Amino acid sequence: ESSLLSKISKKKDRFDELKKEIDELEEDYRNQNDLRLDLTKKFEELKKSGSSRWEDFKKEYEMVLDLAEGDKNKFIQNAEIFMEDLGVKIREVEKQARESSSDVKEQLREMLEELNQRKTDLQKKLDEAKSGTGEVWKDVRQWFIERAKSVRSVFQTT
Repeated sequence: ESSLLSKISKKKDRFDELKKEIDELEEDYRNQNDLRLDLTKKFEELKKSGSSRWEDFKKEYEMVLDLAEGDKNKFIQNAEIFMEDLGVKIREVEKQARESSSDVKEQLREMLEELNQRKTDLQKKLDEAKSGTGEVWKDVRQWFIERAKSVRSVFQTT
């Protein structure tokens, strides 16, 4: 009798593990589906707007694909590249602010304040993904992609 109870318990534990794994896969699927729908929507908008926005769309599409694909190490590598590029762009805006008139300088300083805050937030999440165990990085990846797109939009409005 105890042997049967032990087998039942082991099977239930395995069932729980499989259920958790299925839930994680379903969450990954939903995240990937959301990304696909977002990119499809942007592509449809691009078709309606003409070719002038093609470069912006292409850059955002490539960034999202780079960040979304692969395993944890690939994500971290791509996110670090994004962070380096963001640092370069921030330094360019800082230089532009130093060389601008007072009206433009104030606008650029406000933008820099926002960008630096976003960069700090992105770096914290990236550090969380690096040190996170298990599947934490997948949640961070989705958060990071959304914030990275919003950072790019700041540069597109300037």
